Amino acid sequence: MVGMTLFAGVSALVAEGMGPVFRPFSSDDYVFLVPLAVVLVGGQFSVRAMANKQREALKQETQLEKKLYGFRSLCIMKYGMLEGPGLFAIACVMLTGNAWFYVVTAACLLGMVLLRPTPDRAVTTLDLSAAERAVVYDPGALIE
Repeated sequence: MVGMTLFAGVSALVAEGMGPVFRPFSSDDYVFLVPLAVVLVGGQFSVRAMANKQREALKQETQLEKKLYGFRSLCIMKYGMLEGPGLFAIACVMLTGNAWFYVVTAACLLGMVLLRPTPDRAVTTLDLSAAERAVVYDPGALIE
């Protein structure tokens, strides 16, 4: 998230001479907008399908540590499918000068904030037992 935000700031400074502005999309902008939409929407569908498969496999796992490692990789996968289109949208701003692409980047950043891993999300996603929930919610617990 920090990298994407810094890249957006740098791109705004670099493209300042070009003047990124909010203007209607031109036919040249659609050359970038269509692939961006395909990657964003297609990526979300594919990551959802992969996440469902991985979630089912994690529910069968018996060790809490392995379940939490799997949950972490699941979160990283979801973040990656948001970060790619966000970075591509910033590159689109630099190429076209149209600042509307920053809206896609902002939406990707918002999605990352909303998808942040929390104990509640881990418990819900992994369908943990009562004993495993107690360990996850205990801030001083060591998971081995």
